[in-house]
Amino acid sequence: MRTAVAQSLAALVALVDLVPTTHAQITPQQIYQPPPASSGAVSQQQSNLTNGVNPQYTDLLGNALWFYEAQRSGALPSNNRVSWRNSSCENDGSLNNTDLSGGYYDAGDYIKATYPFCWTMTSIAWSALSFGSAYSRSSQDAYLDSTLRWGLDWLSKAHSDQDTLWVLVGNPAVDDQYWGGDLDIPGPRSSYSVTRQNPGTDAFASCAAAFAASAYLYSGESGLLPTSPNGANLGGVPSIRNRTYSEALLRHADGLWDLAINSSPRQVYSVAQPVAGQSYPSSDYEDDLAFAGLWMALAKGDASYVNEALTFYPNGTNGFASTNAALNWDRKVAALPVLAVQMAQRNTSLIPNMTRFQTDAELYFDRLTDGKMQYVSQTKGGLYWWSGDSDAASLNPALNAAFIADLYSNFATTSAKTSAYRSLADSQVDYLLGDNSYNGPYIVGQHPNSPQNPHSAMASGGTDITNINNSPPKELHVLYGAVVGGPDKQDRFFDLRDDYPETEIALDYNAPLIAAAVSRIARNVTKDPPYTTSSGSANVASGRPTDAAYPAGKSGGLSKGAQIAIAVVVVVVVLAAVGGVSWWQRERLKWWYRQKKMGL
Repeated sequence: MRTAVAQSLAALVALVDLVPTTHAQITPQQIYQPPPASSGAVSQQQSNLTNGVNPQYTDLLGNALWFYEAQRSGALPSNNRVSWRNSSCENDGSLNNTDLSGGYYDAGDYIKATYPFCWTMTSIAWSALSFGSAYSRSSQDAYLDSTLRWGLDWLSKAHSDQDTLWVLVGNPAVDDQYWGGDLDIPGPRSSYSVTRQNPGTDAFASCAAAFAASAYLYSGESGLLPTSPNGANLGGVPSIRNRTYSEALLRHADGLWDLAINSSPRQVYSVAQPVAGQSYPSSDYEDDLAFAGLWMALAKGDASYVNEALTFYPNGTNGFASTNAALNWDRKVAALPVLAVQMAQRNTSLIPNMTRFQTDAELYFDRLTDGKMQYVSQTKGGLYWWSGDSDAASLNPALNAAFIADLYSNFATTSAKTSAYRSLADSQVDYLLGDNSYNGPYIVGQHPNSPQNPHSAMASGGTDITNINNSPPKELHVLYGAVVGGPDKQDRFFDLRDDYPETEIALDYNAPLIAAAVSRIARNVTKDPPYTTSSGSANVASGRPTDAAYPAGKSGGLSKGAQIAIAVVVVVVVLAAVGGVSWWQRERLKWWYRQKKMGL
């Protein structure tokens, strides 16, 4: 039982942890600003390498990090690089007498969502732990530091005391009705929390993982996470090492792990806070607990966390043989054996039996690469497609699969499997980077053929929510480095602002781009990315999309809102019936709310 003294100490720790830490950030060697899109059409592979790095990959990484700076909320610092951004929502949390200012806007609108954001922070830290040498070589280490700290400092505020985690700022039903710049965001804004008395097990665990992974990165432990059994270590970012900050992050990880394990009843956070779960509903909490337990073991060097994590790990006769789920903020199952293998290679005292997890990882990757995974196919252009998940944002499931395949490929038990997993990773990243029928990268501002109309209220410059495609006709600001949702199952990309499954941007979409860029830099890939050879115009699809933003037809005299509501019910029922598939609902409710509010 916690004593009054222990509670007082915990409260003091929480207050200390909230002290701003921006003074500890390292200073960039030089200020990076995204180059004009035209630079993406210039071959660099045979000349102008810096520290052996192709400048195209430096720009990929630099732009991807710049995107996070463009998504910042709160009081912007004097070294803000995004000239068209302003300080905003500085009073977040005021309705609850809590400071929730800062952090990042989740996607194309202005909510701040903790649960998916924690996955974003964890995956960025994970890729740095594995391929972090890329940051100093490309002079982007200071920007990694500021990206992580801006997010982690806000998560420290969201973990406002030992019994509370704030999981949402803003209300999707309200915020999705505002389409405009950052100076007039409606307020004051509602905030929603989960607590020891009204738990959100998945959110507690996911946040613990983010703190633990980042604490391990900032600890500067030698070796960090290997990406091969015998190769040179490519991970870690020594220049950002900060023991004091690492220890503060680890205290938050400890507190959140305690909440995840010991709060009762164990339940998904959307049960405790239905409004918070509208945009990001969670399927379950077991994978979050297993994932967080592994990160806690690594950060604390304590195998007891592994034992606890494995009680939530997929077991039994089916286990990974029946795992079909895409990797994303909701479902972390596919990541578990990959992280376990890296940990076993790093420290056998934590995980002495690597073979078990190699078997599980290869059950997943073999079924994927052999075309035998249920509910998964490939488009004609080669993009892996998870039914349900990919319909809402096609690139992200494929890029997350590429991320873990990249991490695992050199641990495969045969050379043929290593080759197959490497091909999986490279093919999906190359698709993103221009090896596609669109004839350009699906990254804003990277190339003349990049998407021109990302679904972003801030960047668009528009104010007419009923006519966002044409108000204004041309996007006012270039949202450099933003990965869009991606093409449809026929590899068609329409580049329409209101077609949010294809054009919306989001924090979690950019994390695997960062992972891909640092991997290629760390592995000394100097060949130009595919988009440098793209010539002519982008192949923007004509006609009408067929997705959640553009429901087909108006048969039966039903309003658009009614059609969408029916479609939502049908899809939910179908996906529930087939099982094993999570459906990202970030945007289905966005469209429904807009249509309903406008009486359409």
